[in-house]
Amino acid sequence: MFILFLRLFDLTIINGYQYRELSDSNRTREIIRHAPRGILYDRTGKPLVENTPLEGYRYRRTYLYSESTAHVVGYMNELTPLELASEFYSLRGYRMGDQIGRVGAEDVFEDTLRGRDGKELVEVDATGNILRTIGRDPELAGETQN
Repeated sequence: MFILFLRLFDLTIINGYQYRELSDSNRTREIIRHAPRGILYDRTGKPLVENTPLEGYRYRRTYLYSESTAHVVGYMNELTPLELASEFYSLRGYRMGDQIGRVGAEDVFEDTLRGRDGKELVEVDATGNILRTIGRDPELAGETQN
Protein backbone atom coordinates (compact mmCIF):
# COMPACT_ATOMS: atom_id res chain seq x y z
CA MET A 1 0.00 0.00 0.00
CA PHE A 2 2.89 2.33 0.80
CA ILE A 3 4.47 1.74 -2.66
CA LEU A 4 1.12 2.50 -4.31
CA PHE A 5 0.85 5.73 -2.32
CA LEU A 6 4.40 6.77 -3.33
CA ARG A 7 3.62 6.14 -6.98
CA LEU A 8 0.41 8.18 -6.74
CA PHE A 9 2.31 11.01 -5.02
CA ASP A 10 4.96 10.91 -7.77
CA LEU A 11 2.38 11.03 -10.59
CA THR A 12 0.23 13.81 -9.15
CA ILE A 13 2.48 16.06 -7.07
CA ILE A 14 6.01 15.67 -8.39
CA ASN A 15 5.36 15.08 -12.12
CA GLY A 16 1.77 16.35 -12.32
CA TYR A 17 2.63 19.58 -14.12
CA GLN A 18 4.59 17.75 -16.82
CA TYR A 19 1.76 15.29 -17.45
CA ARG A 20 -0.79 18.13 -17.50
CA GLU A 21 1.23 19.93 -20.19
CA LEU A 22 1.45 16.75 -22.26
CA SER A 23 -2.29 16.22 -21.91
CA ASP A 24 -3.13 19.78 -22.94
CA SER A 25 -0.85 19.68 -25.97
CA ASN A 26 -2.43 16.39 -27.00
CA ARG A 27 -5.99 17.74 -26.97
CA THR A 28 -5.48 21.18 -28.55
CA ARG A 29 -4.18 22.23 -31.95
CA GLU A 30 -3.26 25.61 -33.37
CA ILE A 31 -4.49 26.03 -36.93
CA ILE A 32 -3.06 28.78 -39.14
CA ARG A 33 -5.74 30.64 -41.12
CA HIS A 34 -4.08 32.18 -44.17
CA ALA A 35 -5.14 35.68 -45.17
CA PRO A 36 -6.13 36.38 -48.77
CA ARG A 37 -3.71 38.60 -50.68
CA GLY A 38 -4.85 42.00 -51.82
CA ILE A 39 -6.22 42.37 -55.33
CA LEU A 40 -4.32 44.26 -58.03
CA TYR A 41 -6.42 46.53 -60.27
CA ASP A 42 -5.57 48.30 -63.50
CA ARG A 43 -6.07 52.05 -63.94
CA THR A 44 -9.70 51.59 -65.04
CA GLY A 45 -10.61 49.54 -61.97
CA LYS A 46 -10.64 46.08 -63.59
CA PRO A 47 -9.09 43.34 -61.42
CA LEU A 48 -5.90 41.78 -62.78
CA VAL A 49 -5.83 38.92 -60.25
CA GLU A 50 -8.27 37.03 -58.04
CA ASN A 51 -7.99 34.72 -55.06
CA THR A 52 -9.68 31.33 -55.22
CA PRO A 53 -10.23 29.71 -51.79
CA LEU A 54 -8.82 26.22 -51.32
CA GLU A 55 -9.03 23.84 -48.36
CA GLY A 56 -7.33 25.03 -45.12
CA TYR A 57 -8.22 28.89 -45.99
CA ARG A 58 -5.31 28.82 -48.33
CA TYR A 59 -5.90 30.73 -51.53
CA ARG A 60 -4.83 30.15 -55.13
CA ARG A 61 -3.75 33.30 -56.95
CA THR A 62 -5.28 33.40 -60.44
CA TYR A 63 -3.91 35.86 -62.99
CA LEU A 64 -6.79 36.94 -65.23
CA TYR A 65 -4.65 38.34 -68.07
CA SER A 66 -1.55 36.25 -67.56
CA GLU A 67 0.01 36.60 -71.00
CA SER A 68 -0.56 40.31 -71.59
CA THR A 69 0.28 41.57 -68.06
CA ALA A 70 2.86 39.07 -66.81
CA HIS A 71 5.76 41.52 -67.08
CA VAL A 72 3.91 44.13 -64.99
CA VAL A 73 1.98 42.00 -62.48
CA GLY A 74 4.70 39.42 -61.89
CA TYR A 75 4.17 36.08 -60.19
CA MET A 76 4.37 34.32 -56.83
CA ASN A 77 6.02 31.18 -55.54
CA GLU A 78 7.03 29.52 -52.30
CA LEU A 79 9.88 30.71 -50.10
CA THR A 80 12.99 28.56 -50.32
CA PRO A 81 14.58 27.17 -47.12
CA LEU A 82 17.62 29.40 -47.75
CA GLU A 83 15.45 32.53 -47.95
CA LEU A 84 13.54 31.52 -44.84
CA ALA A 85 16.82 31.12 -42.93
CA SER A 86 17.69 34.75 -43.62
CA GLU A 87 16.63 37.36 -41.09
CA PHE A 88 14.86 39.40 -43.78
CA TYR A 89 11.96 36.94 -44.03
CA SER A 90 12.05 35.26 -40.62
CA LEU A 91 11.74 38.58 -38.74
CA ARG A 92 8.73 39.53 -40.88
CA GLY A 93 6.81 36.43 -39.75
CA TYR A 94 7.15 34.27 -42.86
CA ARG A 95 6.90 30.51 -42.40
CA MET A 96 7.75 27.49 -44.51
CA GLY A 97 5.15 27.12 -47.26
CA ASP A 98 4.37 30.85 -47.52
CA GLN A 99 4.12 32.35 -51.00
CA ILE A 100 5.82 35.63 -51.87
CA GLY A 101 5.73 37.94 -54.88
CA ARG A 102 8.78 37.54 -57.07
CA VAL A 103 8.76 40.28 -59.72
CA GLY A 104 6.56 43.14 -60.87
CA ALA A 105 3.73 44.50 -58.74
CA GLU A 106 3.57 41.28 -56.70
CA ASP A 107 7.12 41.97 -55.49
CA VAL A 108 6.93 45.76 -55.19
CA PHE A 109 3.73 45.71 -53.11
CA GLU A 110 4.53 42.49 -51.18
CA ASP A 111 4.28 44.08 -47.74
CA THR A 112 0.80 45.54 -48.32
CA LEU A 113 -0.61 42.74 -50.49
CA ARG A 114 0.37 40.01 -48.04
CA GLY A 115 -2.03 40.71 -45.19
CA ARG A 116 -1.71 38.99 -41.79
CA ASP A 117 -2.44 35.33 -41.12
CA GLY A 118 -4.77 34.42 -38.29
CA LYS A 119 -4.74 31.56 -35.81
CA GLU A 120 -7.41 29.33 -34.37
CA LEU A 121 -7.01 27.23 -31.22
CA VAL A 122 -9.24 24.16 -31.36
CA GLU A 123 -9.91 21.18 -29.11
CA VAL A 124 -9.64 17.79 -30.81
CA ASP A 125 -10.59 14.24 -29.86
CA ALA A 126 -8.31 11.19 -29.98
CA THR A 127 -8.79 10.77 -33.74
CA GLY A 128 -8.02 14.43 -34.52
CA ASN A 129 -11.59 15.57 -35.20
CA ILE A 130 -12.31 19.15 -34.13
CA LEU A 131 -14.67 19.27 -31.15
CA ARG A 132 -14.84 23.00 -30.46
CA THR A 133 -13.04 26.27 -31.02
CA ILE A 134 -11.31 27.63 -27.93
CA GLY A 135 -9.99 30.90 -29.34
CA ARG A 136 -9.48 32.74 -32.61
CA ASP A 137 -7.21 35.51 -33.85
CA PRO A 138 -8.81 36.53 -37.18
CA GLU A 139 -6.80 36.92 -40.36
CA LEU A 140 -6.47 40.33 -41.95
CA ALA A 141 -6.75 40.45 -45.77
CA GLY A 142 -4.10 42.29 -47.75
CA GLU A 143 -4.71 45.76 -49.14
CA THR A 144 -5.78 46.24 -52.73
CA GLN A 145 -3.53 48.15 -55.11
CA ASN A 146 -4.52 50.25 -58.14
